[in-house]
Amino acid sequence: FRRRQQQRQRQLQQQQPPQQWEPLTLAAPQPQPQQTTVVVQQAQLQVDGLLPQNPGKVLVASFVFDGERREIRYGPGEDFESPADFFTPCHSEWRGPYEAMLEFLAVYGWLEGLPLDAQGVLRVAAPFCGSVQELPVLVSFLVERFLGRPGINGIHVFGSDVQNWDAKGGYWRQKEKYVARKYRQVQVQFRQMDLTREAHPSAALTLGIHPECTAPNSPWPQILINVLQSTTGVCLIATFKDAEMEVVRGICQQAGMPCEVHENPYWQSHTLPPGTQPPFLRFLVLVRRGGNQGGVA
Repeated sequence: FRRRQQQRQRQLQQQQPPQQWEPLTLAAPQPQPQQTTVVVQQAQLQVDGLLPQNPGKVLVASFVFDGERREIRYGPGEDFESPADFFTPCHSEWRGPYEAMLEFLAVYGWLEGLPLDAQGVLRVAAPFCGSVQELPVLVSFLVERFLGRPGINGIHVFGSDVQNWDAKGGYWRQKEKYVARKYRQVQVQFRQMDLTREAHPSAALTLGIHPECTAPNSPWPQILINVLQSTTGVCLIATFKDAEMEVVRGICQQAGMPCEVHENPYWQSHTLPPGTQPPFLRFLVLVRRGGNQGGVA
């Protein structure tokens, strides 16, 4: 019986032609005004393609950051068009001192009378900026402080570093796109620059963060003088340690540019970090320069 069954199966196989598979055609996805909620880990948000991407669809992802669960929205009209545009927010341990630094500039008049360029644009520079995780904090502050004032037609933020932080995981391109989507009158531009060889572009407000300038025979005197000379309004150099602050103050004096040194108010109300961990942005070295190309902010 078993032999007859096997013979019958072979006969059927010989009679049946090979199965032909029809090509599969997928209809183009149609935009849907839907919202999907996905809970993901923080690290996953930084990897392309882990979350579904549908045109016209709003995706809501949540993740834990600084001990709190946060919501990120992707899609039309949101801060991020897709998960590929995501970058990590500014950590609270950095955000607090940075916001206090900006508030100090506003309260004590350092942001008054900043010169505008011929097109009425306020030009802000962030030399040796690295990944500049604080960029959203800075841009939000500048927009609230300056846009809407008479004569101010826009804000341009120029960030530079000797290394290409877009290739190093600093998300330069994503941050440029984020600002362009969120603020119509603000442009952010990043460029790799060697400030020992290239002249820094002119800026009304320069914010130089943490020059590691205490090593002997370092290029920092040349870099800082370059940055100071390109500033037409106010230049702030923020250091973590007092030794760095003294070096910056000495460079200003050698360049014939009077400066003021202030302690970040944040550290007057917060305990300094223990051990060797430096207090972020503790000392603020400030130089006000002349030079008015157009109007004033």
